[in-house]
Amino acid sequence: MMKICFIGNLESMHLRAMCNYFKGRHDVHVITWKGDMKGVTVHKIYRNLYGFFINLFLVKKILKKIKPDIVHAQYLPNAGVYAAFSGVKPFFADPMGEELTNNPLMLIADRYVFRKVDALITHENEAAERIREIGYKGRIIIKARGVNLDVFKNRHLKKKNVITICRHIHQEYSTHVFFKAIKYVLKEFPDMKFLCIAQYRDPTYLKKIENIIKEDGIEKNVKIMSFIEDFNEFTNIIGSSKALIDTYYSEERGLGLGYGNLEAMALGTPVISAKRPLLLRNPKWFYGLIYEDHDEKDLANKIIYLLKNEKLQKNIIKKSEESVKNNFDLNKNMKYIEKQYESYIRKG
Repeated sequence: MMKICFIGNLESMHLRAMCNYFKGRHDVHVITWKGDMKGVTVHKIYRNLYGFFINLFLVKKILKKIKPDIVHAQYLPNAGVYAAFSGVKPFFADPMGEELTNNPLMLIADRYVFRKVDALITHENEAAERIREIGYKGRIIIKARGVNLDVFKNRHLKKKNVITICRHIHQEYSTHVFFKAIKYVLKEFPDMKFLCIAQYRDPTYLKKIENIIKEDGIEKNVKIMSFIEDFNEFTNIIGSSKALIDTYYSEERGLGLGYGNLEAMALGTPVISAKRPLLLRNPKWFYGLIYEDHDEKDLANKIIYLLKNEKLQKNIIKKSEESVKNNFDLNKNMKYIEKQYESYIRKG
C-alpha cells in the first residue's frame, strides 16, 4: 500500500475521480483549499491570493508530517508550485490545460515546476506538444483520466426537458453565451428549462449573467446551482438532461477536455460544445455537435436541431458511449498511473 498525497482543488471533478479510484487501495491524503471527501485524509490550506505565500511553507510542513511515498499536484500555478517548493520526491504534476498559455505569470510558474517535477501527466498528445513548446524537457506520461465505467453502466435515465451546463460562471469559460442562447431556444421549445451548475462564480461576471436573464425575461426557465458534492445527484442531473452544453473556447492545442463532457457521453447525454482544436483531432473521439465561438445564435440553432432530430440524438449517444469505453476508462487508465507511481517509488 502506498501513501499518496494529492494537492489540488477537491471540488475538481478530475481530482475527485482520481481519489475515488485510489482510496481503499492506498492511504490517500489531499492537501486542498476547497472541498471535502469521505475516505481520504484532508489537510486544509488557505484559498485566497494572500494565502499563496503562506501555503508555500504550510504545504511543506504538512508534507514533512505526512511523509508520502508519492506527491501528485493538479494545476501547476498553485498546487504544482507548492509541491515543487516543498522539495518532496517523487513528485508528479498534472497540468489542467488553462495554465498552458502564453500568460507571462503562468509561464513563470510552469517553468518553475518543470525544473522540479519528476514527470508530468497529461491527457493527450497535443497537450504534450504544448508542454514541450513552453520549455519542459523531462518525462511526459500521456494518459487520459476518464470516467468509472462500472458506475455508469446501464445508467440511461428518462430525459427531462432540461438543458444543462457545468462550467464556472467566469469570462474565461464564456458562460454568458449559454444564457444568451436561451431566448432563441424558447421560441421553439417554450417549456424547456436551463440549468447551470457552477462550482465558481465570479461576482462581476455573475452580475452580467443576471442582467441577461432579466433583460431576456427568462427567469422562470433558468436555475443556477452551486457545486454538487453528491456524486449520484450530479450524475442523475447530467444523465436526465436533453443535452450538456460546454461554452469553453480556446485556440490553444490540448485544452478543455472537460470531465463533465466525458460523464455526459458515458451517461447517454449528447454534448454541444464551443469549437476548440482538441475536439477536432484524429483519431476522432468527440461525436457531439460543435458551435462557433461566442455565437449564441449558432448555439441555439444547434440545440434546436438536436432536440428536433431523434435519429441524430441516438447516433451521438451510441458513438459517444463507444468512445468513452475505448479511450476514457478510468479504472484502466488509473491502473497505468498506479504502476508509474510504484516504478518511481522503487527508484527512490
